[in-house]
Amino acid sequence: LRQQGTKPDLIVFPEDMIDFEFWAVPDPQAHERFTITNAGPAIALYRAMARELQCPVLFVLTTIEQGGRYNSALWLDREGNLRGIYHKNALAFAMESWPFGRFHPIYFDWWLDEDAQYESPIYNPDYRYRAGDSASLFQLPSGLTLGTPICIEVHYPHRMRALVRRGAEVLVNASSNMSSRSGLRLYLDGTLNFRRIEAVWLGVPILFCGRRDDAGIVFPDGHAEVMAC
Repeated sequence: LRQQGTKPDLIVFPEDMIDFEFWAVPDPQAHERFTITNAGPAIALYRAMARELQCPVLFVLTTIEQGGRYNSALWLDREGNLRGIYHKNALAFAMESWPFGRFHPIYFDWWLDEDAQYESPIYNPDYRYRAGDSASLFQLPSGLTLGTPICIEVHYPHRMRALVRRGAEVLVNASSNMSSRSGLRLYLDGTLNFRRIEAVWLGVPILFCGRRDDAGIVFPDGHAEVMAC
């Protein structure tokens, strides 16, 4: 999104663009406003960019709040102040959530090495995420209202409709497909078609970017401008 001139209206980073959680290193403002106890250095870097470019910044990372683990989109204004947070609601099965306690198929033991097991919600309850209980919207200085579905949430049409009904004029979908081992291109093509359907159905554009993902925009007429990964 751009105004006339050189300054952007918005900078969006892919999910986990800075792929470190910085356990127990809080950002003072994030801790005061949202009780976030981690990711301080990453938030500081995003804040410095917002201030330098005088532009709002939207980014997605793991937050630890009161002992709970969330996949969160955070919103910085052009002065670097945290203005809002959205917690992912639809969690990725086996990557963010695991509802079967200690049970898992035995072949998982052959597939995942010791380090991967430690950081997997299948094996380690500390790595299981909590679902958010709200659908926060963010507003640009121009007044444009954004909904921010994270990663696979864009595959849930009723959630996208709820964001639009609450006032979202644009959907911004930041994602990460770092766990995809095969068939990535087919998945990305299918997801793009899904975004086309939703954009036409809901009558709003969908912006998207991600790690191991395409970047671009789908317009309400179904036309897409895409920069392939």
